[in-house]
Amino acid sequence: MDFGRAMSRRGFKVWLDEWSLKTGEPFWERIGAAIQSCDFVIVVLSKNSIKSHGVLEESRTAQIFNLERVKVLPIRIDPIDYSDIPVHLRTRHILDFVGWEDKKVLSAKMSKLASDILSFSEGVK
Repeated sequence: MDFGRAMSRRGFKVWLDEWSLKTGEPFWERIGAAIQSCDFVIVVLSKNSIKSHGVLEESRTAQIFNLERVKVLPIRIDPIDYSDIPVHLRTRHILDFVGWEDKKVLSAKMSKLASDILSFSEGVK
C-alpha cells in the first residue's frame, strides 16, 4: 500500500521519513520537528508496527503534541487484536483498514479518513 502517495493524490501534504530524511540527518530530531509542524499524525497499526520501538516512540511524541494541536489518527491495516495495540492509541477510535488490498475497500477507507481529516480541519477554523 502506498498510503502516502494516495493521501497526496487527495490533496494532503504528507511527510514521511523515507521521503524526507537525508543521509546523516538526526533521525529523532527531524521526526520530532515534523510531528510538531503537522496538524495530523496517522499511525498505521500493523503486525510489525505495534512491535516497533521506533513507531512507539513516534506515536508517543505525537501524543505529547496532540495535547496542544496535533490530531493522532490510528488506522489498523492488519487483523491484530485490540489488546495488542498500545494503550494510548486504544483510547481513540481506530479506523479499520483491514482488507485494504482490495481496491474498493482501500478507496472507501481512504474516503472516510479524508472526510474525517477535513471535518477536524473545519472544526479548528
